[in-house]
Amino acid sequence: MKKYLCSLFFFIISLSVVYGCEKQVLPMPVYPLDAATVTEALKEAELSWMITEEEPWPEGQIVYTLHDEDDKLVAFILSGILNERRLLDVSFMPYSDNPTITQFMPEEEWEKAIIFATLLYGGFESKHQVYDCFTNDHGEKNTVAVPREEIVGNGEVSTWQSEINGIYCLVRIECPYVSMPQRYLNTIRFDNTDGDAFNFEGVTSGTYN
Repeated sequence: MKKYLCSLFFFIISLSVVYGCEKQVLPMPVYPLDAATVTEALKEAELSWMITEEEPWPEGQIVYTLHDEDDKLVAFILSGILNERRLLDVSFMPYSDNPTITQFMPEEEWEKAIIFATLLYGGFESKHQVYDCFTNDHGEKNTVAVPREEIVGNGEVSTWQSEINGIYCLVRIECPYVSMPQRYLNTIRFDNTDGDAFNFEGVTSGTYN
């Protein structure tokens, strides 16, 4: 009896270890995204933005326009399925010296914005996984910075790319003045293909290229 109980104990412990080691992942929303999913992700990411326009596109794509509480344009969200390709692009308004004209995404808002995109795509181990990898890597590895003369102050754009849980991730940061430390979030992009995460070949609009 004692031997049986010991065997049962070790069996239960083994099951606990096996199930405890299984990776839990975020649910993957149906694509293209519907408005309810976007609204729920905004809420969970603690962002006060709102959908102001929904535009269906060909080839199983949809674009949402987001504004903040002051009715400033914040971002465009493109989501869609192209064959086996599942893609998400969140493009934020570029930096401007005149904040009454455009909205931009300063560094203190990056965490919430990346969490928002992570929830919209799903498949990651947690809503902080992409942000944590990005903050650990950016400027040190998986990052390429290039000058951009068309940016205010002849600034530069740095692009971080990495594969996480089989998902190709891109975060693009804009620095409008090379002589100043301010940086702004430009683009978050997720793609399940093994191609270049920059290349949204087949997407209807060149806005996201």
